[in-house]
Amino acid sequence: MVWPFSGKTKSAPTPEPGKSELGEVTSLVRHLGYDLLPDGAAIALAQLWSDYSVAEAASHIVVVSFARDLSKAQETNDLDMTLKIAPLGLAILEVLKNLKDNGMMRPEVWRNDATAIGKMMTPGPEAIEWSRKVLSDPAIADIVLAKSRVL
Repeated sequence: MVWPFSGKTKSAPTPEPGKSELGEVTSLVRHLGYDLLPDGAAIALAQLWSDYSVAEAASHIVVVSFARDLSKAQETNDLDMTLKIAPLGLAILEVLKNLKDNGMMRPEVWRNDATAIGKMMTPGPEAIEWSRKVLSDPAIADIVLAKSRVL
């Protein structure tokens, strides 16, 4: 396509993500043990517009939510919640690996998200450090993206 007045050839704009893609993110977030909240839906849409895949957007929402849950468990000394962190983390890692293996996530996105989940699910100072690192992004620092159905 040639744009008027520029003389340059540009590709046509890609269509914006619609309700079906957001529905897919919602379903995948649910499969990963969380319920997507309105702020999470807004972040997911922004990520889809930024060329994240459905799986990558869902993974990011879950990584951030997992970090928030870990922080909450530490702050409140909730032993029951703390004991559920590792099994939830393992289940999330298994699904994310399948998504990556099936070409639904770029390897570098999977590597980053899997590393964060892996580091946060093992109790100790490193887990807290990783949760702080994940939650340091100002775009998500003060909002809850998804609520756990497991913790």
